[in-house]
Amino acid sequence: MLVDNLRRAAQQNFLSTTEALLQAIDAKDAYTAGHSKRVSELAAFVAKELGKNESEIEVLRYGAYLHDIGKIGVGDLVLTKPSYLTQEEFGLMKRHSEIGYKIIAPIKFMEKCLPIVRHHHEWYNGKGYPDGLQGSDIPFEASILSIVDAYDAITTDRHYHKKYSHQKACEIITQGIDTQFTPTLTEKVLAIINRYHEECIPGERTEYSLTR
Repeated sequence: MLVDNLRRAAQQNFLSTTEALLQAIDAKDAYTAGHSKRVSELAAFVAKELGKNESEIEVLRYGAYLHDIGKIGVGDLVLTKPSYLTQEEFGLMKRHSEIGYKIIAPIKFMEKCLPIVRHHHEWYNGKGYPDGLQGSDIPFEASILSIVDAYDAITTDRHYHKKYSHQKACEIITQGIDTQFTPTLTEKVLAIINRYHEECIPGERTEYSLTR
């Protein structure tokens, strides 16, 4: 009983610290404020609709919540640049997934979230980062998050472009099937996101634009 209480207390302390770090990122970049919480909420909804059990849903929920934690290590001039990044700047931005991985790697109870944080920018055709994974080598949960993350980014105002509508976001993601996004899975996730949009969000969802 005491061990369980200590474990829960340690988890709560870590999550509180993590939330503080995410708030620090939000303070650096107002355009992404709330992004992690929205993505976490939508990813959990998708996982539930895909029939995942409670444990699997929680792994995706936490992995989604932490997926951008590594941006704390990205310089403000890159993170908040009001235009598209140069190749060199994008190289710096790409480091955030590895930085995030290193931040949470020492935390034993977050072990199952590590592949999500590290690989949510891998592409189905192998041209993503940081490890250039391809096809089925990309962790399933990371593939889900890549879709949800892109949807939220596309439908939110960003420094480098204005938000798109829900319908346009789905069209853009559909165009990326077989290149950036996993076939079949993407179609299923988009159908779930469409239900989420219709059932859980009153009116047009207006807080979402492309992911870095």
